[in-house]
Amino acid sequence: MLRMSPDTKAIIDERKLRQGWADFLRQFEWDHVGTFTFAFTKCSAGLATRRFEHWANGLCRVTQGAVHWAAFPEPTHESLYHLHALISGTTRLSVEQMEKRWHYRNSVHVKIERYREPGGFEHYASKLTSARHSEVALSKTLRSRAGHARILR
Repeated sequence: MLRMSPDTKAIIDERKLRQGWADFLRQFEWDHVGTFTFAFTKCSAGLATRRFEHWANGLCRVTQGAVHWAAFPEPTHESLYHLHALISGTTRLSVEQMEKRWHYRNSVHVKIERYREPGGFEHYASKLTSARHSEVALSKTLRSRAGHARILR
């Protein structure tokens, strides 16, 4: 009988987790994707997520509708995070409008693009769901759907 080493099992489990997130994210119609950085000398994953959520809530006021998002904090340096995000509900907003709002609130680099290629960014963002980068932040509406998804069981 062949047995898997704990390291091999962990790699397989990590791949399943990443694939689960990618599959979950693919079921939504996204409008924009982006990478967001912050003007802090120390920025935890939690702080990055809170700042992003505050910015996304501001987009709700501009669009006068719901804005859904999934954000993946990633460490840049030891005490500094940036995040990658998928955003929906922003069809009517231009990239320039969204980036301007980000700079006003956070005054640092942002790269937002129109969502074009189904599956590509979801797979890229889900690479961050590993033992080292386990945080995924979802808008309230997506949180309830993720709670029922297979990836969280």
